[in-house]
Amino acid sequence: MRQLANAALKAASYAEAVQLLESRLSDCMDTYADDVSNEHHAFDFLVADLFETTDPLYFTFTDAKGDKGVDFYVKRDTDYAVYQCKMPGVATLKRNPSPMLLDSQAVLELRETIEYMLSDSEPNSGNAAVRELRSKFHQDMALEPERTHVRFVLSLFSNLNRDGLDVYERLLKAYRSNDRVSIELRLWDRITAELTAPFSEAILPQEVTLHYSEGEILSRSDWAYLLAPSVDLLDAFERNRFALFDLNVRHELRQSPVNQKIIDSLKHAKSQRNFHHLNNGVTITCSSFKVSESSQKGRVVTVSKPQVINGCQTVLSIYRAHRSMSPEEQEGFRKHCCTQVRLIKTDDQSFIGDLVVSTNNQNPMTARNLKSNEGVQKSITAQFKALSPAWFYQRKDGESDSLWHFPPQSFRKKVFEDAGNRKRIADNEEVARAWYGFSGFSSLASERAKLFEDGEPHYDRIFKRVPLAATWKDIADPAMQYKYKEDDYQVATPTAAMYLLSYLTSQFVKRYTLSNRLNRELAIERLGLGLPSEGGGFDPDKVDEKLKSDDEFLVNQMLANMKEVLVGLYATVYVWKFGPIDGNLAQRLLKSPCYARLAESPDFGGYAKEVQDGKHRSPDNLLYAIYEFIRTAMYNFLGKYRDAYLMAERKIRYLHREETIQHMKQELRALNQRSARLTEEWKTQGKTFLDSMP
Repeated sequence: MRQLANAALKAASYAEAVQLLESRLSDCMDTYADDVSNEHHAFDFLVADLFETTDPLYFTFTDAKGDKGVDFYVKRDTDYAVYQCKMPGVATLKRNPSPMLLDSQAVLELRETIEYMLSDSEPNSGNAAVRELRSKFHQDMALEPERTHVRFVLSLFSNLNRDGLDVYERLLKAYRSNDRVSIELRLWDRITAELTAPFSEAILPQEVTLHYSEGEILSRSDWAYLLAPSVDLLDAFERNRFALFDLNVRHELRQSPVNQKIIDSLKHAKSQRNFHHLNNGVTITCSSFKVSESSQKGRVVTVSKPQVINGCQTVLSIYRAHRSMSPEEQEGFRKHCCTQVRLIKTDDQSFIGDLVVSTNNQNPMTARNLKSNEGVQKSITAQFKALSPAWFYQRKDGESDSLWHFPPQSFRKKVFEDAGNRKRIADNEEVARAWYGFSGFSSLASERAKLFEDGEPHYDRIFKRVPLAATWKDIADPAMQYKYKEDDYQVATPTAAMYLLSYLTSQFVKRYTLSNRLNRELAIERLGLGLPSEGGGFDPDKVDEKLKSDDEFLVNQMLANMKEVLVGLYATVYVWKFGPIDGNLAQRLLKSPCYARLAESPDFGGYAKEVQDGKHRSPDNLLYAIYEFIRTAMYNFLGKYRDAYLMAERKIRYLHREETIQHMKQELRALNQRSARLTEEWKTQGKTFLDSMP
């Protein structure tokens, strides 16, 4: 481990690392619910998220019977990354005060995987996915042997014992002469380092030194172009970490295929020598710089208060590539690899913003960043600030981190903080998705629609259209599936109160809903099925069959996989009770106790936990009462549509179909009509649910 990894590990003890791992696994089980059925599959996806990509254009999940030890692979052109991932069960990890030691068996399984992939004879074993992988690889090897490369990666959330390490060293030695094959080992500390990065520093870098050779610099009073050793940028990052990019509009794009190509190119001697030709380099703004030709350090440029405003991905790719090199490869990198550097002396933020957009052409700028300075976005920012209490509306990547750590004189961060210094920040991507679901488009909000992209209808519908009163009634009508018509909308921007109402609703829903992982664990415990991941009780297949017959598990599973729909159903209930949602109604609802508390102090997780533990449970708590009303209706929905749900190949997509959502609204309407007879915490005795609402 180098300096960043060491700093990360110091900040995260083993117990903290396991806790963080557990949280991220839970997130993966929610995000990839259609593919992930247990924590081990979730670990596969987490590793892919951290080190590669889960973009289906490149990523293929293979962890199943007959996978020959291949849990997933990533194919970019003729470059292959083949992963085997192993993790003891989370319950086992939590019982151990230090990392577990695995023996050589894990490495021997990787060896079998490598032999399977590289064998010249066609094997008659392996499932369809790994046979397809092997076929693609051998086809590329036959057609383009010079360009084809495969990395075999063993990722373990554990350590290896001495025997395991010895077997791994022998495996490395066996394939060291094959320049088409590389092997990597990632243990718990490396994975933890990725889990804990990136992180911000509170102190901006004051000085960076860049070396240059004779004839490889062109400088004027306020700019310079030079060819600097890439190791200088590596050293600058290891000393300053993400504070080096504080003024950049975004942090690392971990899943970018461009970044992976940079990393791959840096691992080979020839491409190291040509790196300055193959890469666009970095742009650094600074308060000043000084070129010295007779320094004791040689020819150097001393850069004061540097900020990498373009090239964050390049610097981080250099760091990641260097960390995976052998000592011999690192020495070659230090001697031969150079990067183009453009220095600009300026403190003009507008000019810096123009530079960021115009120079960023390797990893394209996100659409939301490019729209961040539009008049409508600036207007919404002002409206959020004018709310009482004020909220910070984040329009671009990394904006709030930069402003909070290094605020300009005109920025008063305390305006956007509660008494405990908790920040009131609403990211416009999350606001957009919440409002889209709230205003009747939950079927689109859930499908990773590109809400800020040109050429798509979403951006205008979210930021430049407001439903007319009659339109709200049609959206909420359980007798119809509403279809968008331009005449049904006013050309205007929803108020900040309307946006905030949908945003707070979505944040509560996310925290209050049981994750897929926790729902599964609680159901297994409640049904006495044991813990399959720990080797006791039923095997996983039998557990899955038992769970399919448990209504509580299935209802909670549906709720976890339809959060955008839940937000839309809140709006349906509000329209039924109060009528069309406009700015005045939104302000009125925001003054109700549950919303007012979250608007003042956005501790969404803490508040949801309090409600789960039995606090704030009454018909007056709109967030709690409506959620439980919907949950109860979903039992009736399950009774009618169980077979359709269980047979759906993509359950998330099924739950977000317009026809399915219409059926849910019908069940809500039917439940309300008979709810006067029910005795529940979420409604008043003797009244229907809607009549119970304050």
